[in-house]
Amino acid sequence: MAFLHHVAAFALVAALAVEFVLIRGELTVATARRLARADMILGISAGVLLAVGLLRVFYFEKGAAYYFHSATSLIVSSVMSVSTFEAFFGQETQIAPSAVSFASEARTPSTRRARLTTKR
Repeated sequence: MAFLHHVAAFALVAALAVEFVLIRGELTVATARRLARADMILGISAGVLLAVGLLRVFYFEKGAAYYFHSATSLIVSSVMSVSTFEAFFGQETQIAPSAVSFASEARTPSTRRARLTTKR
């Protein structure tokens, strides 16, 4: 169980690093799809991390009494979990190839950036 918990944590960090790298580059349809795939991996690994963590707390390892001995730590953990959940799942949009347009006012290819417009 601990191995799966650690793999999920490392996958989450790796997906986050990939997202940071993709955001810094030029935004194209292919990049937006890679970004969506990395975001999906990040969400899956966060869910696995949470599920395995809860299983470890309640059914394996030291038991729930060890982790929930302090009400303050439980409240802080809950607040952090809710804010993270809202950040991950509050931004679901579909990316279509027609959603990316290039700035026509750019003079050189190095300064040309793509603008992503999403429809909700």
